[in-house]
Amino acid sequence: MPKKTIIFIVLLFVFFGILPSYDVSIRTGRTLIAEWAVIALCALFFLKNNWIKAFLIWALVRSIMGWNKYSFLTLHTIFVYLVFYQVMINEIKEEYIDYILNCICVLALINFTLMILQYYGTWVVLVPKGEFQTYFTLLNGWIVFTPQKIYPVLGFLSNINMTSAFMAICLPAFFRKRWIFAIPLIIVSLLLAKSLSGLIPAFIAICLYIVIKCRKYRLFIVGGLSIAFVAYLFKTESTAILSLSCGGRLAIYKAIAKYIIPIRPIVGWGVGQFKYLFPIICKNAIPDPIPGVNVLQAHNDFLQLWVEMGVIGFTLVCGYLFSLFRKAWRMKDYILLLGILIITINANFNFLLHTTGGVLFLVYAVLIEKKYEDQKRRIL
Repeated sequence: MPKKTIIFIVLLFVFFGILPSYDVSIRTGRTLIAEWAVIALCALFFLKNNWIKAFLIWALVRSIMGWNKYSFLTLHTIFVYLVFYQVMINEIKEEYIDYILNCICVLALINFTLMILQYYGTWVVLVPKGEFQTYFTLLNGWIVFTPQKIYPVLGFLSNINMTSAFMAICLPAFFRKRWIFAIPLIIVSLLLAKSLSGLIPAFIAICLYIVIKCRKYRLFIVGGLSIAFVAYLFKTESTAILSLSCGGRLAIYKAIAKYIIPIRPIVGWGVGQFKYLFPIICKNAIPDPIPGVNVLQAHNDFLQLWVEMGVIGFTLVCGYLFSLFRKAWRMKDYILLLGILIITINANFNFLLHTTGGVLFLVYAVLIEKKYEDQKRRIL
């Protein structure tokens, strides 16, 4: 790398570091400058994907122009994900793809086992929130907790939406020889979680896979599954259905679209600003405030992205997702394609990419990029 380029980058980020910022200690400021520098260096000189390059540069710009303590947390998450992405891009080979998908299947089956135990009242190692002061027993070296009341079945996650999303995202990895026989277990776990955030994308993925792979009777199979799924929705009283149809998420979406996005639709409010903006605007600007105004996530990754990074950031992310779909479709790798599809659908009524579930998105994305790159290299 040219010395002039290094000197320019160092001076640039030293300058950014002395800009006045609220709620930033000296130690935080130093960490921030280091993260800015690493993200910029990776974006400019190491990353090959132009969509990610442009997104990272825009994220840096929006984190500098609009700053609060949540901006640091968001930028730190981007930094960690960037390092994880770059390490995987450098180290993973095409022959590792099956091993990685096998690991995803194993994690899903472990989570299924924990969910079954929890369903019957036994929490191994993990316990429900707020129950650490209750009685425990030691069984063959394992800490076992038997609750006195019914709790949601979560596996090793902490929220039914996250549990449902995790099992749905793992589902495409089972569309392979031998593993396909475990799909009913994943469906059972989705039903136990009782959240549409995983059920809907999983149902769509299964139907699409049947349409792609089955030459005979696919319309009858998909039709039968559709009838069963609709019957399940009408028969069960799911909190997710109520949340999507009555107030809840829809009220949040309407408030964002009406009161926040129109003010700065192009450039957005800045990285990490949603957690500040929504409680204030919801409380002061909306005629009938939403109950529980301290909403820290939009429960829709794309809407929150638009709020914080404007239509520019929104377009960059959508462009990257489209490139992943196109590459997977060209390779006819429907497993990886359906993995990205499930994540994209789930992100429309969840904040999956703001949690550790976003790691699975990176895994699927890297596998698509590496496989496409290797196949392209062999052709050339």
